[in-house]
Amino acid sequence: MMSLKSLSIKNKLIGVILAVVLLAVTIGFSVVTIITISELRQELMNNVLVNARLVSQHCIVPLTFDDNNALTKTLQPLDLIPFVENGCVYDTSGRLLAAYNRSEELSQPPEFNGGSSNYFENEFLHVVQPITHNGKKLGMIYLRASTELLSSKTDIFFMTVLGIFLGLIIVSYFIALWLQGIISKPILGLAAVTRDISRHGDYSVRVSTQSSDEIGQTSKAFNHHMDALQEAIGNINTVLAAVAKGDLSHSITGNYSGELNNLKTNTNDSIVMLGQLMSQVIEASQQVNTGAQELSQSSQILANGTTLQASTLEEVASSMVEIENRTKTNRDSAGQAQELTHKSINMVKDGNRQMESMLKSMKQINESSAQVSKVIKTIDEIAFQTNLLALNAAVEAARAGKYGKGFAVVAEEVRNLASRSAEAAKNTTELIESSIQEVEKGVLNADSTAAVLEKITVEINQSDTLINEISAASVEQANSVTEINKGLTDVNNVVQQNSSISEQSASASEELSAQAARLEEIMKMFTLSKQPQEFEIVPLNKIS
Repeated sequence: MMSLKSLSIKNKLIGVILAVVLLAVTIGFSVVTIITISELRQELMNNVLVNARLVSQHCIVPLTFDDNNALTKTLQPLDLIPFVENGCVYDTSGRLLAAYNRSEELSQPPEFNGGSSNYFENEFLHVVQPITHNGKKLGMIYLRASTELLSSKTDIFFMTVLGIFLGLIIVSYFIALWLQGIISKPILGLAAVTRDISRHGDYSVRVSTQSSDEIGQTSKAFNHHMDALQEAIGNINTVLAAVAKGDLSHSITGNYSGELNNLKTNTNDSIVMLGQLMSQVIEASQQVNTGAQELSQSSQILANGTTLQASTLEEVASSMVEIENRTKTNRDSAGQAQELTHKSINMVKDGNRQMESMLKSMKQINESSAQVSKVIKTIDEIAFQTNLLALNAAVEAARAGKYGKGFAVVAEEVRNLASRSAEAAKNTTELIESSIQEVEKGVLNADSTAAVLEKITVEINQSDTLINEISAASVEQANSVTEINKGLTDVNNVVQQNSSISEQSASASEELSAQAARLEEIMKMFTLSKQPQEFEIVPLNKIS
């Protein structure tokens, strides 16, 4: 398929013409051959049928009288017909009565279907005809004819047809050469012109037209199109040359149709849009120049302010470092105060524990004094009873007279001893009661001291809590001051960077101002149309 596409139009035309001629000749000769062969076969069949009818007419009498010899003689004239190979006469039951064989006898009798039959089989024509007389069937005659004569006629016909066919092919080839020369020459000329235009870009070449057929009309239309295209390209080159020089006041003014008219419209619209865009660029460059100058001034002011801010931040950072050192000192002092408070609390707790132990001892002394007081009261009572007994003993000794003098002396001594015991017990009681009162006073003083120590403990605990809070706050304050100092250091670094960036921005703004002025000078090189059309300028970021 690709090889056919790569053929030239000359070869394609020759091929098409030859193919059409060959197809037509083949179909024609095929039809003629079929008809001729059919006619030759029909002619052979008619000859055999005629001979079969003649033989059957001569066989009526012998069949009527059952004379087989006569029947054999009747078949002898078949020897004069060159294409008849065999002839046989059969009775109505299919029994062979007489036969004629030119070269070889029949190997098997034909099939009878009760009527006549004609058919070709194994290069022979078989004809079976009934023999009738006055409507009565007397027998059957069978003739077998050779088709060699038919084959020889057919071969001669084929050779004739083949010669004619080859002659027609040769004639058709020369006719095709002549026709392709007429048809392909203008097309090849058109192809050569388009090829030159494609290779060299020369739009001044034209196709020579000498006919008024479709090819001639195509050539004229091509030349007309090339005229319009050359004119359009010339106008476009003129306009674009002016645009290349910065002159946007020119436009294409020719009258065109179709795509050339669209090209003209689009080119003019592009130039108008370019002019309007240049106007806007000039206006924008002026605004950019003004903005760049203002930006340069603002950047310079910002740079000065940033430098001052950096200096102030350095002083603040120095002050924050000093505050950080003082805060750390306060944090350390708060820690020491916290340690002293913990020690004071421990000492007060130890004093509390000692005071509680002393209170317990004084309470035990008080209880022991009370018990001693009870014992002394008992001794006093015993002394009192002993005194009574001594008095009773003295009374009884007085009653006894002389016999009771010794007992009276003992009783007197016992009474004196009881009196001294009572006096001693009384003094001891007074001393113990005085001690108990003193002990009670000491217990009260100890309770008061314990209460005071408890209050001191509570106050010291509160002081310890406050000192802990102060210490924690001092730590947090020191950490905060450290973080603030770090933040100020970062801010200082940022301010230093901002100062550097501000100086760079001021320099860039001055450079931008210079470039904007340069752009304004460059845009003045363009010559714009005085009456530009209005077009909407689409931003680049909205173009999909």
